[in-house]
Amino acid sequence: MELIDKIRQIHSDDPEFGYRLIADELHDQGIEISERRVWRLCSHAQVFSVIARRKPRGKKSGAPVHDDLLQRHFHADALNVAWATDITEHWTKEGKLYLCAIKDLCSRRIVGYATGGRMKFTPRGGGAR
Repeated sequence: MELIDKIRQIHSDDPEFGYRLIADELHDQGIEISERRVWRLCSHAQVFSVIARRKPRGKKSGAPVHDDLLQRHFHADALNVAWATDITEHWTKEGKLYLCAIKDLCSRRIVGYATGGRMKFTPRGGGAR
């Protein structure tokens, strides 16, 4: 039996075998051959391992969705009744800077803000300025 026929036989027995495992199998059969030669023969004969596809892991869940308490009505009749917040990322020479602003929907003014190098802000005795 010719060497390439043995390689094809090993590959047909287990299509996931690549050239390294085929070379190991040939060594087990008593045939002394280098992995590099097996690679060349497999490439010439177009014998390639079947790569198992990765299982989809799904999308990572994002931040939890909260109830729309304002029901998309972004105006208020009195001060401090409704606030809106937003986080913005800014690039600086030192790296990223995150700005979290709090806006009063009646006066349309910024009532507080917080900045930081990470997007996780923790309230500290008043938290926002």
